[in-house]
Amino acid sequence: MPPGLDSSPTETETELDAMGMQSDHDYDLDPMPDCTPGPQANMDTLLDDVNMLSDAPLSFDLPSFDFNNLMNYMTVDQEGGRMQLWHTQDAPKATTVRLATPPPLDRTPYHSASIQGGKPQSCSDLSPWTIHEPGSRIGFVISSFKDFPILLARERETPFLHRHLYRTQTPRAMLTAYSVATAYANRTDANKAWAFRLLCEAADELVGRPGRSQPKDEGVPQVSQLEMTVPAQFLTPLDKLARTQALLIYQQVRMFDGDISLRAQAEHDMGALEDWLGDLERYRDNLAEQWLLEENTLRERPPRSWERWIFAECVRRTIVLGSAFIAIVSLLKTIGTGESPDPSQFAAVHRWTSSKFLWEADSPLTFMTAWRERRQYIVQNFFVEELPKTMKAAELDSMTRLLLTSFIGVDEMEQWTSTGGVFTENIDRTRM
Repeated sequence: MPPGLDSSPTETETELDAMGMQSDHDYDLDPMPDCTPGPQANMDTLLDDVNMLSDAPLSFDLPSFDFNNLMNYMTVDQEGGRMQLWHTQDAPKATTVRLATPPPLDRTPYHSASIQGGKPQSCSDLSPWTIHEPGSRIGFVISSFKDFPILLARERETPFLHRHLYRTQTPRAMLTAYSVATAYANRTDANKAWAFRLLCEAADELVGRPGRSQPKDEGVPQVSQLEMTVPAQFLTPLDKLARTQALLIYQQVRMFDGDISLRAQAEHDMGALEDWLGDLERYRDNLAEQWLLEENTLRERPPRSWERWIFAECVRRTIVLGSAFIAIVSLLKTIGTGESPDPSQFAAVHRWTSSKFLWEADSPLTFMTAWRERRQYIVQNFFVEELPKTMKAAELDSMTRLLLTSFIGVDEMEQWTSTGGVFTENIDRTRM
């Protein structure tokens, strides 16, 4: 355990241990972990940096806020340069203030990835048909979101939901979501009415609306189906992750299916999705300490167990892709209006792990072997541009492929993978 951190079990660790995810890693799932100052840290310098943090306002007034900026907003400072790590530190939520030692000015950890903003294109330049153009980056992202429910039905996984996440315990919310996804993926003209009814009623029950086939009793407080069996205050972290992932699946179906009434329902539930994503941050290890470690040091600090890493990584990825979904929907609603989407969900740092060998490991032994022998990359938000410089195509997991394609382009990604992962500087980011 790093010096200075409390060795007593956290509330999250205790709850996860009760679910059978016991192990002996001391920092993997601490809620809102942070770095502690090094023994040689200068207190005056640290306090100056903290003051700089609190005094420098975050500005969203970029020259233009488009799909490029939406995917990499957090790398742009007010002068248009490259954003340094300490410009966007996690907001402290603990009662005890712990100061983090800021990294050197140009330090980029060997195992991490960041990006620089490309040539921007105004949202007003986009047209509704842009997403249907061959090779459209935003079209690729939307198509990927539309495929997530089908992927869940057929493979029992998505880029934010590990196939072994619910191996030992499967919350009711996820079982219902799987049923909905399966019905939707196999809908036909003969059965699609039932598939959509299942979708609508499952979403209503999850967020706490009365069933459409049941009369609404104005005198009875409405609670979600999940809370009918487990009071809200007793929901485990796994329950909260499952309900958020389930709602995200429902939102992706309803928003992109093309049905106006389904989209209206999705719009109504967007606030619940935002609230639940925010609630998940309480249980997230945001890799604040690991982000600063060199690769060899990181390899010497494996997680407490494979199962706990799966949970932690799914929390991180659900927050990232859930925020991306909300941002994409916001962007689509501004096309042709001359307005700009609200980038507020990216005013915080979200980190996740990019590694095919860790994400696709199918046993604790395979995972620990990959941890010791394979490279892993800690990515901040969507900062993926530098990944091709050190990562080969064979190392890409599904989430990395999605975000990298959305950044460099569909054709460019195909060219990069066809060469086995040889990086070239000739990447045209002007095509949306």
